[in-house]
Amino acid sequence: MYTPNRSTSLKTQTPQLIALITVCSGIWFLIPTTYGITQTVSTYFALISMLAMALAMFISTRPKWIEPLLGGMDKAYLWHKWLGIVGLIGVSLHWAIVPGSVGDGDHSFLAESGEDVGELAVNLLLFMGVLSMCRWIPYRWWRYTHRLMGPIFLLCAYHSLFSNGPITLTEPAGLLLIAICALGCTSWLYKTFFYHHRIKPYTATAISSLGSAIEVTLTPQQQPIHHKSGQFAFIDFHLSNSENFHPYTITSSPDKPELTFIIKALGDHTTQLQTAIRQGQTVSVDGAYGRWHATQKTKQPQIWLAAGIGITPFLAWLNESRQFPNEVHLFYSGNGHLSEQIKAKLYALAQNKNITLHIREANAMRLTAKHILTVIKQPLKQYQVFVCGPTSFTAALHTQLKECGLPEHCWHNENFLMR
Repeated sequence: MYTPNRSTSLKTQTPQLIALITVCSGIWFLIPTTYGITQTVSTYFALISMLAMALAMFISTRPKWIEPLLGGMDKAYLWHKWLGIVGLIGVSLHWAIVPGSVGDGDHSFLAESGEDVGELAVNLLLFMGVLSMCRWIPYRWWRYTHRLMGPIFLLCAYHSLFSNGPITLTEPAGLLLIAICALGCTSWLYKTFFYHHRIKPYTATAISSLGSAIEVTLTPQQQPIHHKSGQFAFIDFHLSNSENFHPYTITSSPDKPELTFIIKALGDHTTQLQTAIRQGQTVSVDGAYGRWHATQKTKQPQIWLAAGIGITPFLAWLNESRQFPNEVHLFYSGNGHLSEQIKAKLYALAQNKNITLHIREANAMRLTAKHILTVIKQPLKQYQVFVCGPTSFTAALHTQLKECGLPEHCWHNENFLMR
C-alpha cells in the first residue's frame, strides 16, 4: 500500500538540479543577440516553459530507464510536479512580458490563429494550475482535469511554432523549440494511444480481510511482470469505466509469479476497494517501479522503521528467501485489528532470519530516536535506515536521527504524493 511520506521537495536531487540549471542557462545563449531585451526575455521564458512541460509529459510515460537517473519513479513524479509548476510560471511570465505579436508582421491564417490559440492555452494552463493547488478537490475528479494537460500542450506547441513570434525555426533556438515540441507531443501520443501495450492483465484469485485492510493476490493471465522486493506497481481494479491506476507496494516474493498487495482504507478509492473487489475479476498491472532494492546494502547493518500500512515494503523483504548477513532491526508501530494481523505475519516471517523485531504495542509511547539508539549495537552512522509510514512518523524520526548523527545518505524513504 502507498502511504504519503515526508517530503515533496527535490532537495536530495542536487546533481540532477545542477544539470537542469546548466541546461536552462545554456538556452539563454541560443537566443540571437539581435533580439531586443524584451523579446529575449520573453523568448527565454517561452523556451523554458515548453521544455519543463515537455519533460513533465515525458516523465508521465513512466520510462523505467530514468529511475536510476532520478532515484526511482517516486522521485520522478516529484520532478513531474515541479516541472509542471515551472512550466506554468514560465508561460505566465512569457505572456505577461509580450502579450501580443512581436514577429515580422505576418498576418497569415497560421500566424493569426497561433496567437489566438496561445491565449487560449495560457488561460487553460492558469485554470489548471489553480485546480492543482486546490488540495480539497478529490483525486477522482482532479485526475480527469489533469488529462487535459496533453491537449493543452498541443495548443502551446501550435502557438510556439506558428504564431507571429521572433523565433526563426531554422536557427538554434528554433531547432530547440521544434525538438521540445516533438518530445512533448510524442509523449502525449504514446501515453494516450500506445501505453496500454505495457499493461499486464491479472486475475484476482484470493481476497482476505485484515480488519481495516484487505490482502489481495493477483495471478497473471499471460506473462507476469518482473519485480524486485520492495517495489510497487500501479494497479487499476476497473471499478469505473475510465482508467484509474493507483500505486501499491508488492508484498509477495519475486520468486513467485503471483502478486500480493495489502490495501488499507485510507481514502475514497481504497475504501471502495474493501468491498468492491471480487475473485475472478480482471485487474490491470503496470510495473514494477521503485529503487529501494538498489539502495539496500545487505552487508551493512540496517534499521527498518514502519508504522501502520507502511510495513508493506518490509514484508516484501521478509518474504524473500535470502538471509541478511548483518544486523537488522525492524521497528513496527501500529494499533487495531490490522496491526495485530501484521504482527503475526512479522513473527512468522522473521523466524530463521537475522532480524530483530521491536514491536510497539498500541498503548506504548511514540517511537523516538532515543529508543532506537538504546537497542542498536553499532554507531548510528554505520547503519542504513529505511522508513515507510505516515508523514508525521517519518518527519519526526528523520529530524531526530539526523540530530543524533545519521548522515543524510543513510536515510531512505519513498514518496507517493503523486499529485
